[in-house]
Amino acid sequence: MRFISVGLLFIALFIGAIIAYLPLKFVVDLSALKSKGVYYDRVVGTVWDGGLSDVHIAGEAIGQLNISLKPLSILKLKPELAFEFAGAVGSGKGLMAFGLDKSITVRDVLGNIQLNAVKHLDMQLRRSPSKLNLSIRHLKTNAEGQCLDASGHLTSDILSAVGRSWGWDGPEMDGSILCEGEHFLVDMKNKSGIDQLQARGLFRSDLSYDVESHVKTQDVRLSNALISFGFVAQPEQGAYLYSKTAIAQASAPAS
Repeated sequence: MRFISVGLLFIALFIGAIIAYLPLKFVVDLSALKSKGVYYDRVVGTVWDGGLSDVHIAGEAIGQLNISLKPLSILKLKPELAFEFAGAVGSGKGLMAFGLDKSITVRDVLGNIQLNAVKHLDMQLRRSPSKLNLSIRHLKTNAEGQCLDASGHLTSDILSAVGRSWGWDGPEMDGSILCEGEHFLVDMKNKSGIDQLQARGLFRSDLSYDVESHVKTQDVRLSNALISFGFVAQPEQGAYLYSKTAIAQASAPAS
C-alpha cells in the first residue's frame, strides 16, 4: 500500500510539473479568452511564471497581467494562480482558483483603480483624478460568469475629487460587493457629512448593468452639481435621483 501511495504521489507531481511548464500561450489560446471579451497583445512564459501584455477586459485597459501557478494546488485538483496587474486603469493583485465544475474563485484581492481612466464611467465623473480602493475577500462565479458567492469592500474619493469644481467638499464613499441572485451587487453610501448619498449598481455576467443613485441635500452647490450630472429633482425637497441602464454589447480593444 505504501508503494502504491508513493507511486500515486509521484504521478500527481509529474502531471503537476507538466501543467506548470506548459507554455502560457497554449493555455490562453485553449481558453478562448477573446470570445469572452478579453484581448491582449502578447503572451510570454509558462503557466508557472508568465504574463500577458496590453490586456483589455470589456474594453478597459488593464495593462500588464502577470500570473504564476501554485504547484500544490494541482494536488488538490483545484489549480490556483497568483496574479498581478498594472496599467492605465490601476493596479492590483490576488489569487484565482479553478474548480472541476468550471467555477472560478477569486480571493485576497487588493486593487487601486484610477476611476478617471475607466471608460465605462460617465465622462463628467472622469474629469478629475479619483480612485477606488478595492478589497475582495472572496468571490465565486459559475461557468457562465454568474455570481455564486461574494464578499468584498470598496472605498472611493470620487465625490471629493468631482466636488472641488463646485466648491463642495464631497465625502468619501464606502460600500460592499455582494451577490444578488446570480448578479453582482455594489452598494455604497457616504461615510460622513450631513448629506445623504447612496449608490447601487447591479452588474450581470453579460456586462449589462443597472445603476441608481439617491441623494438628499440642502446644499445649493451640490444641487447644482447633481443637475449637471443628470440627476433629476424628486417631489421631496432636496431629493435627487440618477439612474442608468446599459445593455450587453460586444467589446473590442482600444485602437
